[in-house]
Amino acid sequence: MGLSANNVSLIMALASITGAIFYLSGIKPLLMAGSILFVFAMVLDHTDGDMARITKRYSMKGIYCDHIHHTCEEVFTFIGLGIYLTITSNVDFFFIGIIITALLFIPAYFRATLCWFMKKEVRFDDKYRGLPLVFLYGNFFKMWHPLILIGLIFKFTNYIILLALIWSVFAFFYRMYIFYKECNMFDEKNNYKKGFG
Repeated sequence: MGLSANNVSLIMALASITGAIFYLSGIKPLLMAGSILFVFAMVLDHTDGDMARITKRYSMKGIYCDHIHHTCEEVFTFIGLGIYLTITSNVDFFFIGIIITALLFIPAYFRATLCWFMKKEVRFDDKYRGLPLVFLYGNFFKMWHPLILIGLIFKFTNYIILLALIWSVFAFFYRMYIFYKECNMFDEKNNYKKGFG
């Protein structure tokens, strides 16, 4: 196909932006389409990284597209689900969606800001991907959109958003700890310390 890792990252970001717009509609078929787009973007999220590693062509553009994807996914998924559940029930799930979004977005914003200022990718937890806690955290996040899609079909998304609230509290503290560690990866000249990079 002749696609570069950056092209794949751009397609991923566009799929996520479209999925986010669909999620904000609060309309069930569009939420389902948004979930499918986010799953597609998630597959591309791994593909672009693998392509960059194999070809050894890393770029800040690809990293920024990656952050756009994760920001769209984390910000709009649970706000959109909250809008949908508030419309279809008598419970204010929108407020729960806002709390989940804040808990997920704040650490992601800090990490993206650190990448922006350092002009390089910052991934402390890459060194620890094999640990059970890190594996559980990363793979649990990948399950949300397939789970939401199934929940929309079988009408149990209210339980999914409550589960997401519990999970987001854990995710917030875990990611803030990782961010703290990432801030200590660099010396005074913004170069990686020994053992990183």
